Amino acid sequence: MRAIVIKRYGGPEVLALEERPDPKPEPGHVLIEVKAFGLNHAEIYFRKGAWGDVAEISGIECAGVVRADPDGRLKLGQRVVAMVGGLGRSLDGSYAELTNVPAKGHALIKRFRFDRGCDSKLSDQGSDSMGRYDLTDFEWAAIQPVLPNKPRGVPRVDDRRVLNGIFWRLRSGAPWADIPEHYGPYTTCYNRFVRWRKAGVWDRLMHAITKAYDGDIQTIDSSSVRVHQHAANGKRGVEMIAWVVRAAG
Repeated sequence: MRAIVIKRYGGPEVLALEERPDPKPEPGHVLIEVKAFGLNHAEIYFRKGAWGDVAEISGIECAGVVRADPDGRLKLGQRVVAMVGGLGRSLDGSYAELTNVPAKGHALIKRFRFDRGCDSKLSDQGSDSMGRYDLTDFEWAAIQPVLPNKPRGVPRVDDRRVLNGIFWRLRSGAPWADIPEHYGPYTTCYNRFVRWRKAGVWDRLMHAITKAYDGDIQTIDSSSVRVHQHAANGKRGVEMIAWVVRAAG
């Protein structure tokens, strides 16, 4: 297979296109033929060596089709989206024609299509346009009713703005302190993320989205990965949920 490889730490010039052996299917993993992959801030840190030793093949997310699933949970040719779970860090990532993705987490999405890209406009410059990782009006309408509605002390700031800031940080891989200012103080986003994780709020949000899509999204299970200390901005890391997303057709 062809792969984009980090030859040494540095700028974009350290990346090289090479022929590498095809990865072999492994139990607990799904072998994906990559059709597209995202470019994320986290991969810049990988390439520069800021996060220590990482896999030679970068890339923390991809879209593609299933080439093999030793556990038999996904069908050959099934369209999928995969995110984090060690990709690009401890495992060779998505900058390749093939990648082995941990199969511990799945969310089934029947309406996913390769020929529909996302809006790549970012609102980092303070414009009113929707950010790439922001909640849509439909998604917000689905989860707003299940948000905690009895805050203690000072009333919470705009929940949607804070959630969008959290999603920006988790999807970009940047440090919490790099969250754009229009999402509010990064400490608010971080504290809300941790507090709601302990309270089980994120599970309720996932169930709400599942219901909104008429059961087209189902959570089978999930896996947690530890964020590197440079990303957490502190001595203690935070946990992120890693999903493999499956599509019908």
